[in-house]
Amino acid sequence: MVSENTKQKSPKVHSFFFFFFLAAIFWFLTKFSSESSTTLKASLQYKNIPNEVVLATQNAKEISFEVKGNGFQLLSHLMKNNELDIDIAHYYQDGDTLITVSNQELQAMVSSQLKLAPLGSISENGLTIHLDRNATKKVKVTLLSEITYKEGFLPNKDIYVTPDSVLLSGPSELIDTISKVTTRTFKKKNLSESIHESVPIQNFKSKKVLVTPSDVLISLEVEEFTQMRMTVPVEVIHVPEGTKLQLFPSFVEIAFDVSVTNFDTLSEKDFKLVCDFSEVKEDENFMTPKLILFPDNVQRVQILTNKVEFLIFK
Repeated sequence: MVSENTKQKSPKVHSFFFFFFLAAIFWFLTKFSSESSTTLKASLQYKNIPNEVVLATQNAKEISFEVKGNGFQLLSHLMKNNELDIDIAHYYQDGDTLITVSNQELQAMVSSQLKLAPLGSISENGLTIHLDRNATKKVKVTLLSEITYKEGFLPNKDIYVTPDSVLLSGPSELIDTISKVTTRTFKKKNLSESIHESVPIQNFKSKKVLVTPSDVLISLEVEEFTQMRMTVPVEVIHVPEGTKLQLFPSFVEIAFDVSVTNFDTLSEKDFKLVCDFSEVKEDENFMTPKLILFPDNVQRVQILTNKVEFLIFK
């Protein structure tokens, strides 16, 4: 049961907290409406960089400065990421490797971009911007690939990469250390048809190195293959004058993979198999056959006889 005294006190307590809260609001508004100063930081955004130069690696990423404003202004800037745009083209002259932005110019930027009044100096001696020559270099592209083929299918030709070279541009200190570029790994499984696809160049650790173009086109012709066997004559080279040889065998069988479309186009004249008599060691009566000529459109060529015996007739 609520007592009579409690009923009488309750309105007074409510009134007290109401006026206390109202006074706090007036104090807050008065305090934050008046001007004060604080130290802020702003990240530097370098804009409009001429094509012939790039930013060096040691440039400042942010500056700190003391500013004046009302409490609401300062609070809003303290709670957000302040950015200050530096227009490089405005200061740059041909051949410059250093640009200096004075304290007075930085103060003007703070006033115009952040709408705040800076106090005193900003960053002891202003802002020094280091530039580097924008070097260019043409380098070869190396394709990284992991390709498997469906049984009975093989590539008809090597993979073509277009273009085979790309142009690098960036700081000379970085460009001079690069001798090649690689693609991201191109992966295909159980391939049974020709492909023409774009593959991106791998990114460099430094974003200051630009690659043109940023990707290459790869072309790969894939066909159905079958195994074929053929018997070809053995030719002996480096035989001393006046020496006649009898070979056993004089024809050797070879096996190879060929595309179905080229199966009927091949003959023994497309292959040349030789034995070098000058390589025969003393007391040996055999030679090792070697295939020195075969068409570009055959693969995995094997010589099925690895020894050719001989008799000498003088």
